[in-house]
Formats: sequence, C-alpha cells, structure tokens
Amino acid sequence: MVSEEKKKHMMTLIKRYRSTAITHKKKADRLWAYAKNDKGDYNYGLAKEFYRRAKECEEKADSLEEELKSL
Repeated sequence: MVSEEKKKHMMTLIKRYRSTAITHKKKADRLWAYAKNDKGDYNYGLAKEFYRRAKECEEKADSLEEELKSL
C-alpha cells in the first residue's frame, strides 16, 4: 500500500512535467516561426532543442502516470 502523500507527490510531478512540456513547446513554436521568417538559422537549432525537451517531459509525465495507475 502506498501512502497518500506519495500519490500526491507523484500527481504534482506529473502536473509539473506537463506544464514544463507546454512551456517548451510554446518556446519551440516561437523559435521555429522566427527561423522560418529569416530571423536567424540558429533558431532552428534552439527550436529543435526545445521540442526535444518537451518530448522528454511528456514521456516522463506519461511514465509517472502509468506508475501511479499501477499503484
């Protein structure tokens, strides 16, 4: 049996990871638009990095959610 505190902590982590993923996605979208509008090729690299980070956060949140469901 897992304590309610641990479940709350996991739910908080899931929310934080999802929120962080949304933030990174917004930044990536903005940087991608900058790059498309000739505001510097380095924006492509930054956008890719933020998309990668957003994907990682979503994956972490998904794995925590699966772990929480299995408890």
